[in-house]
Amino acid sequence: MADERPAWLPDGNDIETSFNLEIGIISPSMRGPWFDFNKVVDSDTTNFKYLVDEIVDKFSCGYGDVVKLFYFCADSKSNIEIHSDQDLMNMFAKHKTSKCCRMSIAYHKPDVDPPEIPLWDNVEIPCTPSMPDPSYVEPSKATQLGTVT
Repeated sequence: MADERPAWLPDGNDIETSFNLEIGIISPSMRGPWFDFNKVVDSDTTNFKYLVDEIVDKFSCGYGDVVKLFYFCADSKSNIEIHSDQDLMNMFAKHKTSKCCRMSIAYHKPDVDPPEIPLWDNVEIPCTPSMPDPSYVEPSKATQLGTVT
């Protein structure tokens, strides 16, 4: 029996401890309501502070913004805020079977309420193929004969 590796799992990563994080960034300063990306992490070596720092370094927030991290719990149909390494470990434990965690990170100014975090069940992912269908151009009689008009 062959060991089936998920397509999202990079070579060399342990399937037992790796998780695919589907992360959506929500910020009032963004053009659209949502920006999403995927990140594969090892639950044995990932900690809360470094995960947040890595995301903020790659997708910077505004000066002085507050950053909050949430995960979607399918059982309670709610977004649960992550404050610590223990909360992160609880998230991994709840998603041990699926190996996929849906997360949201919210950026906002300290003097305003945080943006509303949409429930992942209600988020419509737009269908935008990464590669368009190739178009095949039929040669015309002019190009076949070597004449251009």
